[in-house]
Amino acid sequence: MKGKNKKRNKIIKTVVASVAVFIILLLLMFNSGIGFLRQISGYIVIPVQSGLSAAFKGIGDFFTGFADNVRMKQEQQELIAEAEQKQLYEQQLKDALLENERLRELLGEQSNYPDTRFVYADVILKNVDSYSSTYTLNKGARDGIEKDMVVVAIGGLAGRIIEVTDTYCVMLSIIDSRSSVPGIVESSRDTGIVKGIAQTGQVQSVCEMSNMPMEVKTVPGDKVVTSGMGGVFPKGIVIGEVMEVTAGDTQLDTTAQIVPAVDFDHLEHVLIIQEARTLDSTGEE
Repeated sequence: MKGKNKKRNKIIKTVVASVAVFIILLLLMFNSGIGFLRQISGYIVIPVQSGLSAAFKGIGDFFTGFADNVRMKQEQQELIAEAEQKQLYEQQLKDALLENERLRELLGEQSNYPDTRFVYADVILKNVDSYSSTYTLNKGARDGIEKDMVVVAIGGLAGRIIEVTDTYCVMLSIIDSRSSVPGIVESSRDTGIVKGIAQTGQVQSVCEMSNMPMEVKTVPGDKVVTSGMGGVFPKGIVIGEVMEVTAGDTQLDTTAQIVPAVDFDHLEHVLIIQEARTLDSTGEE
């Protein structure tokens, strides 16, 4: 009995489905069911379509905004990098201009020593402590540098070479406490020995001229140059300017403080004298 009922229900469902399909086909054929179908689609399809459109629009806006943010950050980073590159270029240009200015001044210093052969050198290391002041230069024996060669810089005398290797050399500056340079005051012709002054904890860019005459005629502002005595330093190289004179009871007590003509705090380039003609303060042999 139950089997017959199931079979009957299946037949009824098939018939109903067939009738429904037939009615829809008739409506489509006579164009009278299009409005009805559109009405159905208005209730079913359009809301679904609107929801999907809104969802896709939201997703699209999200990715568009994300892409815009990424692009803006990238452009910002590019602008920052460009600004940093420009700043670096301007600093390099400024350094190059200052370097050229120093080199021009050094060439001008070279013109003060006619018929003198020089080797140009850069300072690659400074060694300054409480009692010493030495500078390592990037020229050595293979460049023709020898021990005791004299070194000048912008302003005048810088020192002499005390150590030489194949590729570099070491200069003992005139402000080193171990330095000793025979000097003479241009105006008064007072002679003496110029030494570096060292104090505990610092090295002052000041020299002291000792062994001066008891009746010293030197006054502040006088220029001191090398006297040529001793055979190491050519005559006539500027050492510095007298800052203060202290007269003593004996020749050993009379001294003069001298400010070096060379700026040792900013020493970067020097000229090493390989061969020089001895000059006095007037430029005559």
